[in-house]
Amino acid sequence: KLCSALEQQGISEAWQSVIDYRDTLDAAGEFSRQRQTQAKSWLQQELREGLWQAFAGHAAVREQLPQLEQAVATGAASAPVAAKALLARFLDST
Repeated sequence: KLCSALEQQGISEAWQSVIDYRDTLDAAGEFSRQRQTQAKSWLQQELREGLWQAFAGHAAVREQLPQLEQAVATGAASAPVAAKALLARFLDST
């Protein structure tokens, strides 16, 4: 079917299709599941951002991070070893 806002055709039918689809999702519980998944994802993202801000803003981390980034970039240290060192400094001083 044709839907055109310029020609004022099919708008109500298109909107009804959207409503029908939403009703189908609601009836199957899928809409609620999707919202729950989104809410969990949002929480996890907020935690990651908050933890990163606290971590990166910590004086001991700010002091050592540039050197360890350089060491990882040049191959003088592995990323896991550098990360563990930074995390240890952060956790030991919080």
